[in-house]
Amino acid sequence: MTRNAIVDHHRVRRPAAELPPELPEAPGESAETAERDLAGCLEPLLATLAPSYRRALRLAEVEDLSQAEIARREGLSLSGAKSRVQRGRAMLRSAILDCCRVELDRRGGVVDFRRRPDGVPCGGPCGGGRRG
Repeated sequence: MTRNAIVDHHRVRRPAAELPPELPEAPGESAETAERDLAGCLEPLLATLAPSYRRALRLAEVEDLSQAEIARREGLSLSGAKSRVQRGRAMLRSAILDCCRVELDRRGGVVDFRRRPDGVPCGGPCGGGRRG
């Protein structure tokens, strides 16, 4: 979810360009490790969302429920549940990017992230930054 949110953000800002294959990855870092570490930031950021959006994202992303099931559980129409999940994802994406500067590899995987010096405090492992 985090990777997709970050990829979407960067697609909007500039056209996708293929990086040359000879660029090395960060030493000792893999996309999986960076994504897992960044995922540690999600809990404090999820806590900042309104309860209705937080519940919808937990049901969709953590419990892996369909949006139809979310609608049933939350007493919403299907389109209402879809909107809630999508808005929650957009809010979470914005919170991540307000807090951290995220670097992606050519496939869109998270390679590294750092706390933005002027960013909103977000807690989690990215609160202190990574590499540098």
